[in-house]
Amino acid sequence: ITSINLLDDGLLMTGSYRDSVFLETDSSVLLYLGGTLGLEKAFAIKLDFNFNLIDFQNQNFNTVQSGFNIATSLNEKFVAIGTASHDSSDLLFNYAVWSLAEDKISFMVDTVQGITLSGTTIFQDRPWVCGSFADSLVLSDTIFRSYIGSQAFGAILQNESNPYTNALVWRSRQSAYAVSLASKDNFLWAAINFSDTLFLLNGQYLVSLGMTDGAIFQYDTVFNLTHIYQLGGIY
Repeated sequence: ITSINLLDDGLLMTGSYRDSVFLETDSSVLLYLGGTLGLEKAFAIKLDFNFNLIDFQNQNFNTVQSGFNIATSLNEKFVAIGTASHDSSDLLFNYAVWSLAEDKISFMVDTVQGITLSGTTIFQDRPWVCGSFADSLVLSDTIFRSYIGSQAFGAILQNESNPYTNALVWRSRQSAYAVSLASKDNFLWAAINFSDTLFLLNGQYLVSLGMTDGAIFQYDTVFNLTHIYQLGGIY
């Protein structure tokens, strides 16, 4: 198990398995065979608050190994991020999947080298992911470049050929990482860790009180920044 996510209608947990997943309930034991093409296979299990099975998804995407790191769902929509490998080496790539119905993957996005995904949410019925990019982040009409270190971003998953759109970018003179996203009541929250100075797209900036600071940003439905909460220390 790599994560658990508390939803309005139950609990969603993600991870990977090598052979089988056994789900034990009050009435029976449910067995899901792996059927993997390689070492590991990604899974997501959704339970209600009485621990009854609502949904089960497993995917290996024709890879040797894969795993979901974190996922969320809303009204039968499902978005997850994870890592996978096409061979038996330790070289893993990040990926994101978006599903509009049970057991139906609408598309899967492989990230290019230098992009790391770390969080996801569903905001305004669209799948969002966040992470960092070391070189550049390419959108349909814009390219954000990193001139030093890693830069943080959050974006809507669009499709396989043009993965990201409507990006929020946080730049730093040293490094910045978007580690998590959350959404509720028409607001989007992003959690960012950064060093030195963090520059926002609206011209505002934050200065680190120590070596590495954290900050939480709140945005409305048109991506206006409505609140900032900064956490800092001596180190």
